[in-house]
Amino acid sequence: MFSIRMRNVLVVVLAGTASALAGVEDRFPLSRHVPADVYFLSASRHNPENEFIDAYMAKVWRAFEESGISEAVWDLISENVTDEQAEEAEKMIAKCRALCSGVDWGSLFGDEVIVTGRVSFPSWETIFVLRNAKSKPQKNFEGLRAIVREIAALAPDQLVVIESDFEGAKLCALSFGKEVPVSINVGLRRDVVFMSLGDSLLKDYLRAMSSSDRPTLVKTERFQTAFAKLAPPESEISFFDPSRMMTGMHEMFRTISALEKQARRSKPAPAAAPRAKSRSDAVSEDEDDEDEDDDKGEGEDDDAIAADAPKRRAPRAAEGGRDHPDPQQVFALFHRVIDDVMIFDYVASTVHTEGYGVVTDSITALTPDAKSRPAHKIVVLPTSDEPFDRFLPVETTAFSVSELADFRALYQWIRTLFTEAVPGGTSALENWDAFLESQEFDIEKDLLDWMGNRIIFVTLGEGKFRQPQWVVLFQVRNEKLARQKVRAALRFVNRKLGEQQGLMFTDTEIAGRKFQQVAHPFMMMLQMKPIVWGTAEGYLVLGGGEDAVATCLKTAAGKHPSIRTSERFRKESRIPKGAIVSASFTDTTKFGQELQAALGGMTMGFGMFTAMTPIPDEAGGKILKAIPNILAKLVPVVGELNFYRSDSSFTTFEGDAWRTLSVTNYKDPAAVAAEDSEDNGDDEAKPRVSRTKKPAKSRAEDADDERDDDDDNGDGENGEEDDD
Repeated sequence: MFSIRMRNVLVVVLAGTASALAGVEDRFPLSRHVPADVYFLSASRHNPENEFIDAYMAKVWRAFEESGISEAVWDLISENVTDEQAEEAEKMIAKCRALCSGVDWGSLFGDEVIVTGRVSFPSWETIFVLRNAKSKPQKNFEGLRAIVREIAALAPDQLVVIESDFEGAKLCALSFGKEVPVSINVGLRRDVVFMSLGDSLLKDYLRAMSSSDRPTLVKTERFQTAFAKLAPPESEISFFDPSRMMTGMHEMFRTISALEKQARRSKPAPAAAPRAKSRSDAVSEDEDDEDEDDDKGEGEDDDAIAADAPKRRAPRAAEGGRDHPDPQQVFALFHRVIDDVMIFDYVASTVHTEGYGVVTDSITALTPDAKSRPAHKIVVLPTSDEPFDRFLPVETTAFSVSELADFRALYQWIRTLFTEAVPGGTSALENWDAFLESQEFDIEKDLLDWMGNRIIFVTLGEGKFRQPQWVVLFQVRNEKLARQKVRAALRFVNRKLGEQQGLMFTDTEIAGRKFQQVAHPFMMMLQMKPIVWGTAEGYLVLGGGEDAVATCLKTAAGKHPSIRTSERFRKESRIPKGAIVSASFTDTTKFGQELQAALGGMTMGFGMFTAMTPIPDEAGGKILKAIPNILAKLVPVVGELNFYRSDSSFTTFEGDAWRTLSVTNYKDPAAVAAEDSEDNGDDEAKPRVSRTKKPAKSRAEDADDERDDDDDNGDGENGEEDDD
């Protein structure tokens, strides 16, 4: 009975894996021929459900073409060159246009696209495989070949075009000569066009197209395991193999190391340095050099000085070696770093569309021996049960919650690396420690001992002054120690700024906790609100205003609704369940407007600068003066980026892998058309894009700053009284 059940389970697992693999191969058939030893694969194809995005991007491109930016740039160039140079440039541009018009670039990349690469020496190889089933692949190949031939004609003595047939494909290679073992290739096989850097990967791909017996990536166990865990793909897939890439880097450094050793052996040995002269040598050569002997120190024994001469040279050689380290030591350092950080097995992702949202499902797996490497302790952190929305009010328009890294482990790894692998690293660490001691700062005691791993960014709606309100929370291990160290840092900054330009502190209370406002004369001049800081709920809290901080703390205390109660957030985001590594949400409905405002400010700033500053026309002066005009032309272009709605993602850690689900939401094309119609004053809305789915104190430091924080927040951590 047990064996029957196990057999049934195995059948189900194998069926699921085969189904997932079939989905990848059926949707992206060109991926079937990718060799097994590549380190990355990206595949994409046209998805009818994304036609509304294509229409949006086409509108942005039309706005760019109508903006006059190209003409303005050309006028700027032509005004700064001679008539003969301008004429030559126009001929070159005309020739480039004629060559580029020989390729239908839209159809070339419009059906199915595969990009893959392999680590090799001296150059990593990359190929583009492009299916042109609905266009004229022969025309596109001829156009690409014409471009290759024209490039070769620019330097006929160095560049050679080699045409050949291979495994049923026509190939055209641009060779740079025997001394450069890399070529640029274009090719055609039936309805598939190829472009590549290097030819061995291209030929291996063509061999796989001709024979089904060759090992390919999609047949490997790791590839199948990865995509069996992901959502079925519709428009894109990607597979990245960090371990293979790192192994390739190992091999590359070994090759370079061997070449360096060979070059060093074949290099003539330098002439021997002259022997250091002793005092007795100097006296025997010239009896009148007694004054020189006195300058070198009275009472020194001749033999001791002569014996000390090579000892004095040795440290200088060591110092020179540190400035110009032995290449083999550098290669050994590279190998050490690669070994220490090589904990990632593979990264895979799929992309599909749900309504007006594009969803990316990805997985990042760890290698079986990841726990034995230093990077594991740094980046793989214990999961936290703290809810992601603990400090996120319902008014939140953007947030990011992230578990960063174990900074103490990172710092210790860097120190170990310098001690054991970096040439001259021990001396560098000694200098570093001496510098920190001179500044009366200890990284571990003054920073790492109280820093936590989580950081939270919160942006709320506009406040009283129509400025976005923000709050940043840094997790701390010890609130009292964090307060002490931040106060010490502020006092240090104040001493550096001086009395007249120092910071101004004012104590305040937020949600029953003592905080401090920090202001500066420059901030007051710009009408910026003081920054508030304090500690609460296990976090060091900074905010752009008291109201925002109070709202976040009330949310954490359960006295204010969290973002989970937002209907829009529930509809547009992917809400994580259980412990998370990271989570984020951003309202992007005003993305175009924000870019317009930023460009407008830059245009005004550059305009004022060029108007008030005497800038000569020479030495790029005309270019500086033209920048405001060009930036102004970009304003209506970025204004067309008004079709975004929101971005959302979350990451969890499951067993030995991170799992990330993210979505980019777009506006309904009908809503965008209505907005455009309203902006343009039109009575009729623009046509809708058809869809197949529905969208789912004083400036000086007062005495309180010098005393302990006993009165700051009452009891210290773990209910103990705060003490010095």
